[in-house]
Amino acid sequence: EDPAEPSQLVTSYLEDRKIVHRNLKDLGEVVHIFSHINMKYRVFTVDCVGEAENLQFLSMAEFLDKGISTAMKKVVKHLDTKGDSKKRKSDVLKADEKRGKQKTITSFFKPKQ
Repeated sequence: EDPAEPSQLVTSYLEDRKIVHRNLKDLGEVVHIFSHINMKYRVFTVDCVGEAENLQFLSMAEFLDKGISTAMKKVVKHLDTKGDSKKRKSDVLKADEKRGKQKTITSFFKPKQ
């Protein structure tokens, strides 16, 4: 038996929760390695139509202020760039620093003068 297509799984998930939607788009995968665990996240976007119970809609700034994991920051970067490799991996982390979030390890090292 073949596993269901990822888009079918997302559609089924939304329909089970009675979320009226349109324009489901598959934006590809994001790979995240945490310690020795390799994870792949399949990224989709969808337009929700009307009201949806049990959902909280946030702006990107509100979402990033929630203290999300590095893996989800990679997903956000993927959404922002749609897979554009021109943006650096640290762009989302730098945005956190601007909002007073945790600094990256490299921010503690200054070049010798």
